[in-house]
Amino acid sequence: MVERRPVRLSPKPSVISPAGTTPPKKAGNNGWLILVVAVALLFGISKCSSSTGVSTSTTPVAEDVGNAQEALVTAVEAQSPLPPQPLSPAGVRQGASRVSIAAKEELAGEMIYSQNCYDSVARTFSWRKLDECGGFDAEASSTLGDGEPVGAEKELAWFDTEAAAGRYLKAAVAAGLDTDAADLRLSALQAKVNAQHKGRPETAPSLPSPTGEPDDQSAPADEEENTTATA
Repeated sequence: MVERRPVRLSPKPSVISPAGTTPPKKAGNNGWLILVVAVALLFGISKCSSSTGVSTSTTPVAEDVGNAQEALVTAVEAQSPLPPQPLSPAGVRQGASRVSIAAKEELAGEMIYSQNCYDSVARTFSWRKLDECGGFDAEASSTLGDGEPVGAEKELAWFDTEAAAGRYLKAAVAAGLDTDAADLRLSALQAKVNAQHKGRPETAPSLPSPTGEPDDQSAPADEEENTTATA
């Protein structure tokens, strides 16, 4: 007789793949590798973006200047100021003359003086004080050059020509002057500041008085001497 031996079955039956197909590979650490590569790429892109030299720091600076203007408008409107008065040449000269004093503390000192001046306007509005602030800003803006120190973005933005003009115009309009009259007033103020510099004749005509009264060209000289140096 032929002895039959028992057939042992394999614990893991072999899978026969259909013809023309490849058995699937086991998933190893490929998923983690892909994740690591993606993170590295994102980090590299962020580093490249920061090294391009493109700075977004000017955005909050511009917002600060705009917020200061809006706060000034709100404060002036809440005071119910006196009716518009003639442009004060004495006030303009007062402001322009203070630039040389504030400049001893460099550009930061000039910005502080301008801010204090407009803070005074916001607390107790007067047309003469507004003209003083406008005269200071006009003079300070005209003295800015290309050699300003690095890191003075706030100061440069504050004395930017459009920003300085915007402060004056918005305060004047908030105090009751219409837009066209405010533009004329600012033009006359800037002309008076320019006229103080040798070789810069006053090109803008004298601003007519909103009340029909003569401009205060004859303001007493001691009016400036009695005004404190601080805003």
